[in-house]
Amino acid sequence: GFRSPYMWGPVFYTPLLALSSLALALFRSQVTEILFIATYALGVIEGLFGAYKHFGGVKSHIGGFTLRNFIQGPPAVLPIIYAALALFGLVLYYWDEINPLSKPYIG
Repeated sequence: GFRSPYMWGPVFYTPLLALSSLALALFRSQVTEILFIATYALGVIEGLFGAYKHFGGVKSHIGGFTLRNFIQGPPAVLPIIYAALALFGLVLYYWDEINPLSKPYIG
């Protein structure tokens, strides 16, 4: 079960990420762009906070950071993947600005 209120974060927040992506895809405006950036930035923060909590959960088991505790404890890699996917969404949003090859060459 979910013993900590922090465990409900991804359950409620992930649909908001999906809705902000859908809103950006269907109704591109300044408001949806700001909403997208804000929700995905918070998704990165939520994933990093989740990694902190999950690694703390593994550490709290007897023996600390052992392979057995990583297998039986909270999935420590899952929030890192969550943060990476949110960061990847932001990178894709800003891709044309950060990728020099996406700009036309004017010689």
